[in-house]
Amino acid sequence: MKVLSVSGHRPQTLNKYMDYGNTENLEYFFYYDELVRRIIDAIKSGYSYFISGGAVGVDMDFAEVVLKLKSKYPHIKLEIAVPCKNQNVLWREKDKLRYEAIIKNADKVTYISEEYYPGCMQKRNRYLVESADKVFIFWNGESKGGTYNSLSLARKFGKELEIVRIDELN
Repeated sequence: MKVLSVSGHRPQTLNKYMDYGNTENLEYFFYYDELVRRIIDAIKSGYSYFISGGAVGVDMDFAEVVLKLKSKYPHIKLEIAVPCKNQNVLWREKDKLRYEAIIKNADKVTYISEEYYPGCMQKRNRYLVESADKVFIFWNGESKGGTYNSLSLARKFGKELEIVRIDELN
């Protein structure tokens, strides 16, 4: 079984790319089409197990795409690796609803911690990287934050990387 995980930015970091539901947002469609294309390519290359951190942004988009593709590729599985059980406590209501639907439909949910503590997000990132054969990184090029942390871990552990520079899509 080949395993693929994802790391990417939150909406506040990617602004124009994460304007959900805005049908005039071409940047979002370029990003989303690229995400779908790469997941389908991964499935065709033998990847059947996908892991997402379940956070708002790239993580949720990735998870939703995998769930949608299950109708065409019923053999694929989705795991959500959650840093702490209350990760969504400060989220907007619409993001909480998306998250709950993803959790409900995932094949497996792994909780890294019962409660939030400093470092639980990094521990989740490490789990995502260590569990995968390959890591998708949807990145804006900044050398800071959780996405960069995942990129650095993937390099450290010698994981196969597929980096998508989100700021260069179109």
